[in-house]
Amino acid sequence: MVLVALISGATTIAVLTRTRDELTAAAVSAMQSRIEALRHVYAVRLDVATTNLAGLVRSDSFENALTARNLEALRTLLGSYAATIRGQFAFVLGPDGKPFASSPSSLTDEADEDFSAAIRAQQAHPIPGSDPREFAAVIGGQAYRLALVPLPNHANIWVGAAFHLDDNAALRLKDVVGLELTFMARDATGRGQVSTSLPRELKSSLYGLNVAELTSGDPATIELGGEKYLTAAIPLESVRGRIDVIAQQPLRETLTRFAHLRLEMLSIAGAALAAAALLIVLLSRRALRPIDELVRAAQRIEQGHYGEPVTVRGGREFEHLAAVFDGMQKRIAERESRIVHQAKHDQLTGLPNRFAARMRLASLLQSGEPVGVVLLDLRDFKHLNASFGHELGDQVLRELARRLLGAMRAGDFAARLGADQFLLLLRGSTIEQAESTALQIVRGSRQGFLLGAIEVNLNVFAGLAAAPEHGTDADELLQRVDIALQETKASGARVCRYERGHDERYRRRLRLLSDLHAAIVGDQLSLVFQPKVLMADRRVRSLEALVRWTHPQLGAISPSEFVPLAEQTGAIGELTRWVLRSAIEQLASWRVAGLESEVAVNLSASDLANPELPDEILGMLARADVLPHQLQLEITESAIMRELDKSIRAMRRLRDAGVRFAIDDFGTGHSSLAQLKALPVDEIKIDRSFVRDLVQGTRDDAIVRSAVELAHSLGLKVVAEGIETPAAWTALLHLGCDYAQGYFISRPLPPEQVSDWIRELNARLAGAESGTAQVRVLTEFRSTRR
Repeated sequence: MVLVALISGATTIAVLTRTRDELTAAAVSAMQSRIEALRHVYAVRLDVATTNLAGLVRSDSFENALTARNLEALRTLLGSYAATIRGQFAFVLGPDGKPFASSPSSLTDEADEDFSAAIRAQQAHPIPGSDPREFAAVIGGQAYRLALVPLPNHANIWVGAAFHLDDNAALRLKDVVGLELTFMARDATGRGQVSTSLPRELKSSLYGLNVAELTSGDPATIELGGEKYLTAAIPLESVRGRIDVIAQQPLRETLTRFAHLRLEMLSIAGAALAAAALLIVLLSRRALRPIDELVRAAQRIEQGHYGEPVTVRGGREFEHLAAVFDGMQKRIAERESRIVHQAKHDQLTGLPNRFAARMRLASLLQSGEPVGVVLLDLRDFKHLNASFGHELGDQVLRELARRLLGAMRAGDFAARLGADQFLLLLRGSTIEQAESTALQIVRGSRQGFLLGAIEVNLNVFAGLAAAPEHGTDADELLQRVDIALQETKASGARVCRYERGHDERYRRRLRLLSDLHAAIVGDQLSLVFQPKVLMADRRVRSLEALVRWTHPQLGAISPSEFVPLAEQTGAIGELTRWVLRSAIEQLASWRVAGLESEVAVNLSASDLANPELPDEILGMLARADVLPHQLQLEITESAIMRELDKSIRAMRRLRDAGVRFAIDDFGTGHSSLAQLKALPVDEIKIDRSFVRDLVQGTRDDAIVRSAVELAHSLGLKVVAEGIETPAAWTALLHLGCDYAQGYFISRPLPPEQVSDWIRELNARLAGAESGTAQVRVLTEFRSTRR
């Protein structure tokens, strides 16, 4: 009970603490988004005012009234404009910087002098980095935003509008952005005014706010009138006096949700304790007596007395355990025969195994009879296990074995050679008859299996060979039927006979396997680098290293051909070390030449499982005097999932040292969101299958948008690989993707071209602000580099 209480209490406290922090963080994030919306609303409204003001000064009626110095007409036009844009008043400034015509306003003489002084200050010393036609000022102790537009046909004459930041302005903005807003204005003498959307009874409490603390970081929590508010201060750049915008969001809803959750959690914890107490009492009474009887029975069996039956009175589980004890001595006697059977049979399907199949084939060949050999392979069967579980996969294998036995004649033989391979030996069959049987099995399997409520479709391929035309030795026939099966992958056919030419491709694979080590140590490999553009500032900051192999006799070998061979034979570790060492040495060489860059290198699943990998990589970096953050390691989701614990340990060891990680081909693996959150990665690379034909408004667009939002919410950068069209670039730019990579930017470059290429493209992209301009620059640049 103490243990249950401790666990329940710790769980409740942890959940409540985490929930409170996340609710508060969500409220802070929502408020920051609304503050950004407030800034945008300010900008838009002033832009509208300036645009309308420019339209006013271009009108014939205004031009005529100004030329004739018809002050009454000017006031009428200015008053109409001020009413249109909800401005306090509008005015015309003469060459002396003073208004000689304005719409009616309530400014006092002192405020009018402050108004003129503010305009002179803005024209003489505008706020750095701001639009000189728009500014804020404290006039008569009150906050105003002002907009100025020069008259194109009248030198040194300006037309302007003033917007009073009063209670009404705060209420209007509150309706737009959903925040309580307060304008605090102070002039040089300390005199000022507070305008707010809050109730009047809270207005006096606002004078005591420490504005300096509220502008120093994230929103702070303060209490006004017995209610808590998230509060932040936004200073407005003012040419005269100080103006602060206080934004506040009530925490009433957040605190109410937390209180309800706390009550629910405490209720659940109490109910769990009560149920645990009752269950413990009941189980202790039902378990002690049967356990004593079973102990005495076990002692009798230990002494070799197997004749007395074991019986207990108690729950169904104890009765079942007693029955197990009774059958133990019988199973001991049966164990030897079962071991012998398992040595020659597959435990799951009951079919003979590889050893028994070879013996059977050798026996048939020795008799001199024709034999058709069919090797069946369940392609992508591991994905079936990953999707539906191994239990369903086992059912599929048993059902397939049953169908194979049903399709065979008397004298035929079926065996299971591996996890997803079956062998048929068809006694007295020619190659044509064997092909007919294989086609029947393949077509039948494509119709699917109905297991319970689940329909499973299998992807079955078959390789064929026959004796005596393809060989008279068991090992030779098994090798050749395996070669025929491999040819189905290359040709795309479901069934493939062995042919003499197949040996050439098989020998090619063997030659590549034997020559790969010599290629690694003999400088037959090389690296090329594909740039990645940081879309935010349109600069190339990093590249991906890609390995190439030029064989002395066979010529260029595709990585898609020799990298899988390296993984199958265990040479991938040696290949990875060569790529890492070469990429790090190239980084050091570029740095000497004045180019600071980052390089990404791909790792395989077996690389991650190597416990010595972190020390080897850090040693390479230290010897080349390259900073760890300049190296990024790309790993596929499936590679991480194979040995998750080992992978995470190796990744954390390197990441603590500064090396960065990216998940390659994101969206094609099997990692869950919980696993993705726990992985120590910095970036995800969206697979090219989602990016290659990306167009806004398509399903690919929705998938990529979701991936970008998910990554950004986890604090990760996003790289889109496989960009091949302007439409894909434009769509990714709108989606907020961080990095872009693909043939639309550049094909992989040899190392000697990288430096000049990066400098030239960065220079061209620097002035391309819009997406259209960037597409034009990339298209033109790519055409000149061909």
